[in-house]
Amino acid sequence: MKACAPFIYTENLIDSAEDKPSLKADRKTLRGDAALVHLLREAVSQTSDDESWAMLSTVGSYLTNNSSFSPLNYGYRKLSELIRVCDLFEMDVIDSGLRIRDKKKPSKVEHLFYRFVIQRYQY
Repeated sequence: MKACAPFIYTENLIDSAEDKPSLKADRKTLRGDAALVHLLREAVSQTSDDESWAMLSTVGSYLTNNSSFSPLNYGYRKLSELIRVCDLFEMDVIDSGLRIRDKKKPSKVEHLFYRFVIQRYQY
C-alpha cells in the first residue's frame, strides 16, 4: 500500500463559519521566525539558477514536496504575498512568471568571480 507524500492541514481547507479577522503575520513576525526564514532561503537556494534567481512556482513546488509549509499558516493565501511582506527577497516579473532571489546573498556568478579574484591576486 502506498501513502501520499504531502500532508495537508484540514483547517486550511475549511472556511470557518465565524467572521474572524484575517491574522496576517507582519514583516517583523515573519522575519523573526527563524524556521520560516531558513526554509524559504533553503528553497530559493535549492531551486536557483547561476545568478541566484528562482522561479516562484518552482520554489512553491519545492516547499510543497519538502515540508508541511503553507502560506495560509501565516495568514496569506498566496506564497507571493508572504514573500513580498517578509521582504527578504528581490522580486522580478519576467515573461515566464515571477522570480525571486535572496537579498542577502550574492549571485553564484558574483561569488565565483570574487573567489577567482581572491585566488588570482591573493588578497
